[in-house]
Formats: sequence, C-alpha cells, structure tokens
Amino acid sequence: MLARRTGISPAEAAAITLALYRACWSEGNTLATKVAILAAITAAGLDPSAIAERIDAPDVIRQLDANTDEACERGVFGSPTVFVGDTMFFGNDRLDFIREELAHLEEAA
Repeated sequence: MLARRTGISPAEAAAITLALYRACWSEGNTLATKVAILAAITAAGLDPSAIAERIDAPDVIRQLDANTDEACERGVFGSPTVFVGDTMFFGNDRLDFIREELAHLEEAA
C-alpha cells in the first residue's frame, strides 16, 4: 500500500516500514507528528522525501481515516495487530503464530 501511494519501490516501502517499527517498538519513540515520522526515516539512513510529499495529502488522510474505521470495526485495540483472513493476532510476541497460520494456509492451497 505504501509503495503504491507514494511511487516508491516495494523494497523502499519495506525499509521505511521497518524503520518506523524500530523507532516505535525498539527505541520507544512516539511517532505522533510529521516531524517525528520524517526524523525516524532519516535516522535510519533513508530518504524521507517521498513520504514528506504525501503525508498531509487529503487522499492519504482519508485513507488513514478509512483504515482506522475498519480497524475499529474488526476489533483492533492496539498495535501491532495483524489479520490473516479473519483471524486476528495482537502483539509482536504473536509473530510465530502468524507464520504458522500462513504456512497452514499455504499448505491448504
């Protein structure tokens, strides 16, 4: 989704996502402002310009609102939350369960 909306490559989107997760979950940074988000991307040695150009765009804000509404409707109560189909996994300690669920679905396909 990030790559599609900003024109950056999927690899760049993954690197930015990882940088933001690390800033939040490993370093305890509060990414509540544009400045904080762009600083975290820059601190990871990445170019924040594509994100900076789009972060306040009306369509991006509408999509964020829609994603937030959907998360509330699906029962999300915190982050990180990951859905595999309709199954919800909450917390980074559940990543092994997510891998197992994905492997199970792959075997069934």
